[in-house]
Amino acid sequence: MNRKALRIAALSTVVALTLGAAGSAASATAHEARTATAVQPTAVVTAMTASEARELLSIPEFRAELTAAEASQLQKSTEGQTVSDQGASSAARALVKLIKKYGPSLYNKAKDAAGSGLSSFKNWARSLSWYHPVRLAVLAAGDFVLSKVLDLIT
Repeated sequence: MNRKALRIAALSTVVALTLGAAGSAASATAHEARTATAVQPTAVVTAMTASEARELLSIPEFRAELTAAEASQLQKSTEGQTVSDQGASSAARALVKLIKKYGPSLYNKAKDAAGSGLSSFKNWARSLSWYHPVRLAVLAAGDFVLSKVLDLIT
């Protein structure tokens, strides 16, 4: 498997575990993980999970946009199951700051994509290069944080 396939398999596994697709999805192949997540009905996400917070905190560019208090709050919440609404809001603000950091051109494209909805915004992020910090942060953030980002941008 090449690097891209491994990254997709890892992301699919995280999504499957987050949605509760199956406990055995962690050891499944990429194809099985994608199939497991495709069969699941869409769930209404009402909070940011601790695993999403851990993923966001692992991105140095994202972490640089957080204040010390926000970073420590997210770090503390990684021990639990979900992150507080305040922690999710601070993550959303940091993500918007990160997008703005890369210039008005990128921000305007993000704003246009956000106007079309969450799936359009995710597709815009996927169109960025695979190593772009904004793409990594958007894909690491869950739907709850991204809905807050859309509220801030639009």
